[in-house]
Amino acid sequence: MLQKGVVSHGDMARMRRFLHKLLTGQAVTVVVIGGSVAWGHGSSEQGVTDFAARFFEWLTATFPNPDHQFLNRAISATPSTYFSLCLQWHVPPEADFVLLEFNPNDGADKGDAPSRRGHERLIRKLLVHRNLPPLIEVVFMHWGLDWAEHAEIPYRMGGDDEIAVLAQYYNLPWVSSRSLLWDTVYDSKGRANFTAEEPWPYFHVDRNHPNDVGHMYIAEMVVLHMRRVLEDLHHRPYNAADEAVSSAPLRPPMLRNNWPSQNNSCLVGKLFKQQVVAAKGFEWVNEGTQDKPKWGYVGKHPNATLRFTVNTATATAAASTEGGVAIDVTQIPTHVGVLYLRSYQGMGMFELSCVAGCTCEPFKLDGWMEFKASQEYHAAWPVSRSEKCVIEARILNETTTSGDHKAKLTGVIVSEVAGQHLEVYANRIHVDFNDDSGVGEFEW
Repeated sequence: MLQKGVVSHGDMARMRRFLHKLLTGQAVTVVVIGGSVAWGHGSSEQGVTDFAARFFEWLTATFPNPDHQFLNRAISATPSTYFSLCLQWHVPPEADFVLLEFNPNDGADKGDAPSRRGHERLIRKLLVHRNLPPLIEVVFMHWGLDWAEHAEIPYRMGGDDEIAVLAQYYNLPWVSSRSLLWDTVYDSKGRANFTAEEPWPYFHVDRNHPNDVGHMYIAEMVVLHMRRVLEDLHHRPYNAADEAVSSAPLRPPMLRNNWPSQNNSCLVGKLFKQQVVAAKGFEWVNEGTQDKPKWGYVGKHPNATLRFTVNTATATAAASTEGGVAIDVTQIPTHVGVLYLRSYQGMGMFELSCVAGCTCEPFKLDGWMEFKASQEYHAAWPVSRSEKCVIEARILNETTTSGDHKAKLTGVIVSEVAGQHLEVYANRIHVDFNDDSGVGEFEW
């Protein structure tokens, strides 16, 4: 049954290289990134019965070494677009193997959507990471959505195939809960054994998350892939060809002009505070607890302003090519994003504008949302290149149905997109970076 879920073993060279390290007694660093499924939501004991922890338990039992490291850097409700921008906070240079789980949070958008472009850029960044880690795409299908029961093509109701085609393009192995369970979840007449209100109980704890059994199956699919590669190593020992394939240059992006950022500045938490040059009506406030802080600049009245500086001119040379012609990224506006709070209570509208050293179109954002939740969002827009760009956030008099004016900003992200496509979008973020070193402490 498990073999159904291992849809593709991909190109094995990098995994052969990783397993060769283990077989020769070397310590390795394993990292998992993604959303709440990767973090372990739905398991009875996060860090013990979730799929990532179960996989690492197998690895350490099979290849004992006290110096192995396992880093679960997943963040609930967070898409791959964020990880692509702030990868350095989550995946250290010494990573030897990375598991990715983004299907629910990247949504069901098809084709050239921002979430797909972000996911491809994330893949490309990881493939050129210092240790050239192998990647495995864990594609978890969220079965219990309301519209799944009436979808014209239920098998394709999610974003599974969008992640799958990127995995195929980059020859990555991928495992799929949809492929594993489809014949079990749907009967012979195509009727689902679940509803939106009552997800399939044998695998799920709620609509979008596996229970302990589901986490176990995901881990075992990853292990099954590893065992297949170990078998391949037994018949064909590791050799120089594996090293050559692992370090070969990447083909051009699958999505046109979707070259990864060349120089990122992911300035959040205390690093964001260092960029602020003036605050009138905004205060640096912890709206969380001492154990789970939620720091940010908070303003509550119209015309309160917050000014911060960023370097939007970090690229110094052509960074990519398209059709054999070099693209000079110094002529392309920089993608600047802010992290801000959205909530159903007390929130108002604010506008971002460039006030010195750079130019941009004013960018209006609304902190209110209809759903009863409080979430950090990322929104970005193009700004001209400048070594010292001063951006101002101003709370507006106009407001939405909340009738209030609160705004909270927690960070700024400066990204160089080496291509002609600049997205303007808002994505959910659940993360706080608050320790003294500036390295992230994540608030789940």
